[in-house]
This record gives sequence, structure tokens and C-alpha cells, in this order.
Amino acid sequence: ALMLIAAFYLSIRIFRSPFGMMLRAIKSNQTRMNYTGLNTKPYMLWAFIISGMYAGLAGGLLAAMDPLTGAERMYWTASGEIVVMAILGGVGTLIGPIVGSGVIKYLENIVSKINENVLHQWFGALPDPIENGLIWLVHPFVGEGWHLTLGLLFMVVVIFLPGGLVQGGQRLAALFNRKSGTVTAADRDAARQKSAEYGNDLMGILEVKGVNKRFGGLQALGDVNLSIAENTVHAIIGPNGAGKSTLLNVLVGKLIPDSGSVMFDGQSVLGRKPFEIAQMGISRVFQTPEIFSDLTVMENVLIPCFAKRDGAFRMHAIEPVRHERAITAQAEAMLEEVNMLSKAHEIASSLSRGDKRRLEMAMCLVQEPRLMLLDEPTAGMARADTENTIALLKDIRTKRGITMAIIEHDMQVVFSLADRITVLAQGTPLVEGSPDQIKTDPKVREAYLGETQI
Repeated sequence: ALMLIAAFYLSIRIFRSPFGMMLRAIKSNQTRMNYTGLNTKPYMLWAFIISGMYAGLAGGLLAAMDPLTGAERMYWTASGEIVVMAILGGVGTLIGPIVGSGVIKYLENIVSKINENVLHQWFGALPDPIENGLIWLVHPFVGEGWHLTLGLLFMVVVIFLPGGLVQGGQRLAALFNRKSGTVTAADRDAARQKSAEYGNDLMGILEVKGVNKRFGGLQALGDVNLSIAENTVHAIIGPNGAGKSTLLNVLVGKLIPDSGSVMFDGQSVLGRKPFEIAQMGISRVFQTPEIFSDLTVMENVLIPCFAKRDGAFRMHAIEPVRHERAITAQAEAMLEEVNMLSKAHEIASSLSRGDKRRLEMAMCLVQEPRLMLLDEPTAGMARADTENTIALLKDIRTKRGITMAIIEHDMQVVFSLADRITVLAQGTPLVEGSPDQIKTDPKVREAYLGETQI
């Protein structure tokens, strides 16, 4: 019992620490973790080590209590039962597997003992036709049929509560928990002022020279040259298949070009991993919002805050997150800036498309990037959400002076935001200029915009 209490207490400390939050974020969205500037490999390695420690402890205690190991413990049903316990209670939660095991053991030891005589005692006060009908209905699910009850319960949880019984309870509790946090308004103001001061001292230019990329016989990028000046919004447009997404993937380290160079602030980004490029000061906004859906809105913003302060990895596994007042103040100030502080304790998966985009913007901005790469930031949005996103990006540009590169099909968005526009066609830059020049350029009309006046 003492070993159980000690092990559970250690689990609680790890779960509530920044390290535990990082593990839950990796489970939710490993891609977002990499582009947040965090190296997921050491986190997963330490998770494996800690899991092995608990497994070894459990095996040692079992051997001390029962030195005989029967063949039945090697059946697939033994390991399968553990998986069912975790899924039923809630994978990624601390108390979930305990709840799941309690439900299964209750069904196994209590419901399995219910027979027809017990059912007659339960329904004996009812008229005979109703009594017999209820017994006929219930009898297949009790006694030897308790596995059927477990299967139905498992299906209900997987379909309607994919986070398990515990996460279902957490969502209900979140409806009654609208507290904004424990930090003061002065803390948030100080964090906001520090962030604004950083944004006013930006330096650096992105230079792309002679970049080529082929996929077999397809020339995706051909001799691409691009210069993005500081404190500007540079749009990259072109028809489908023009190479816009390929170019973006080269800039963030997802693809390595066959030739050419990509320099950011005098440093090459080629050969670097996405988390290393993010640590350099380049943030990416995806076409479909990439957030940590299983975490709260506040936790989504806390993670990039830790990445900014601690670097790509830090084994911070004992102190709880709530003791990090400066980090919490920074996250709350950012959520207030994007008008989402009131939703800080909501699960991110429950947000609307527009709010998910705002949350992703907050996750990028809180790291104080020097360059933001936005891949169709208004894709799939209603017009009202599009207008709100345009207003948010303009506000970011005004207050922080962050350099932005935007890939976008919506010409209203492009002409509302861009200082310079580069048009790609068949993987090659066709023309570059101001919005007014692009509107009237005959090559652009022919290759992309058509003959319709815009």
C-alpha cells in the first residue's frame, strides 16, 4: 500500500509539471510540438524510461506476492484488459486507468454474480408481465453476459467520449469553471509590455536564392529567388500546383531542396529540423489550425511559452505548472490580446474554426517570432471569421512589426494585407511587385487571375 501511495504521488507530480504537460501535448499533436520549437524525441525517451520504471516496480511487487507465473498471464486477454481499462477510464489522464479498472472489476465481480433469481427479487413487486419482460431484457447483460455489458459501455465511450469517462467529467466540470487564473492584471500588463518591446526591435531578412526541388520527373520548384524584407507582409500567390506549399515546406525544414540556399538573419536554415528553425524565430501557421485539441486553451499557449524560455528540451518534472507565475502571466496576456482569455479553461477541441485560428496565432505570437509563415490563414472560414482574422493580422503588424509571409488564394485577404506580392507559376516566380502592380500586370491576368478586372 505504501508503494502504491508513493508511486501515485510521484505520478501526480509528473502529471502536473511542465514535463507532464509536454507529454500530453505530444500525444495530442506531435507535429505542432515540432513546429513550436520542442524536440519530441527526448520527451518520448524519458516517458519510456519512466513507464519502464513503473512496470519493473509492478513486476517486482507481483513476484514478491506470487512467485509462480502461470501461462494464463501470457494470454492476449491479459494485456488487452489493461488497454481496455485505460481507454474506458481515459487515456492521457492520471485517474482514468483507475476508474476504468474499477468499472471492469465491478462488472466482473458484482454484475457477473447477478442471476435470474436476483432479477426476480429486484422486479418481484411489479406485475408478472412487466416483471418477465424486464427479466428477459436484462438477463443477457448480467451473469455470464457481463462481457456484453462491458462491450456496449466501451462502444459508447469510444463513440461519444473518446477521452474516456474522466475526460467526460472534466468537460462537465469545465462548464462551471470559468476562472481566468491566479495571476494579477499587473502581471499580465508587465508581460504584455515586455512582448511589445521585443516586437519593436526586429531585425533580419529571409533570402531564398536559386532553390530547386524535383519529385521524380516533376519540377516542383525551379530557380526560385525570393527576398522578404523586415517589417513587411509578403504574399505568395499562384494557381494550384504552382509550388507554393512546396516552397513553404522548404522554408520550415520539412523538405530539403535539391539545390539553392535559404538564409534567415544570415544563417542557413537548410538541414535544420523544424524545431530548430522554430527556435531561430520562425513560426508557422498551418492551413488547418494545428493545436493541442486535448488540452485547454491556456495549456496550448503555456507550451510555446516554456519552449521560448527553456529551449527544445528541459526535464522539468516535479514543480507544478501553477507555480510558474511569470509564464502564466505571459500566456494570459497573449490570450487577452487575441480576445480569448474568457475561454482559457475550455478544451481546445470545442472551439469554433475561427477561435482555433486565433488560438494558433496566439501560440505563435507568444514566442515572439521574427518571421511568421502563414499557409492560407483564412481557408474554410465564414466571411465574418475572415474579416476578424484580417483585422487580427493587421493589429499584429501594427503593434509588433512582425515580418509575415502569407500563402493565400483569397485576393481580398492578399490585397488587404500585403506590401509585396510574388506570383508563382509552375514552380517559378512569374512576377513580383506591389498589390497595385500585380492587379494590372498582364502576365498575372493570363497565368492566374484571368482577364476579369479585379
